[in-house]
Amino acid sequence: MRLIALASLAFAVAAPALAASPFDGTWKGDTSSAKLPTKPDVILIKDGTYLCSSCVPVFKVKTDGAFHPVANHPYLDEASVKLVDARTVAETDRGKGKVAYTSLTRVSADGKSQTIEWTDVGPDGKTIKGTNTQVRVAPAPAGAHAASGSWRTTKVSNVSDAALTMMLTLTPTSFAMKTPAGYSFDAPLGGKPVPVVGDPSNVMAAVRKVDDRTVVETDTRAGEVINIYTYNALPDGKTIRVTSENRKQGTTTTYLLKRQ
Repeated sequence: MRLIALASLAFAVAAPALAASPFDGTWKGDTSSAKLPTKPDVILIKDGTYLCSSCVPVFKVKTDGAFHPVANHPYLDEASVKLVDARTVAETDRGKGKVAYTSLTRVSADGKSQTIEWTDVGPDGKTIKGTNTQVRVAPAPAGAHAASGSWRTTKVSNVSDAALTMMLTLTPTSFAMKTPAGYSFDAPLGGKPVPVVGDPSNVMAAVRKVDDRTVVETDTRAGEVINIYTYNALPDGKTIRVTSENRKQGTTTTYLLKRQ
């Protein structure tokens, strides 16, 4: 998630100030408002390997705690998975030699739920954190680690402000956003895609204005659509509804941004 410096209003002698758009300002995501995807994560940890068959691309490495190559992933090139105990799994991912992501998965004693405490490292080196709570929707296969099976995320909590906060600016010709985590873009409305600054996988953002309260951002990588974000500024002037379509995963998430 993202942020951009709020533009100052321009003034002219004997002329009114330019009106700010309903998007202009600092916003923070409300995790309690999120409607999360129902599509489950499907994991198999057995016979010395970790397999995420629901991941795009499919993710498979040994569980010996050493780093192993990961092919065709846009954000990492090697990963380490360690079985801490019968109900706990630790993962560390690296891209170009730098830690990009870590997680610690803890399965409940009854095996019906688990928490994933994660950290993500932004382009400026700032670490953001959060916790995902998941419920089991399919059992672990016989002989597999307790974290195996199908899991649906029901709650996201304890997320760092840097991951939730963004600043937006809409002008008659462009839409800009920036986050404290180091991601930003300033795209022409209806124009060619521009690079998302800070994204190591070369994501490009194109923006179109649907109406005065609706903006659509389409993110692509190498010409392929990755995500589509629809920003709808609600009439209260204090809320933006965001619909995020992950085209790679085939999932949709909605949440609210609150004006700060």
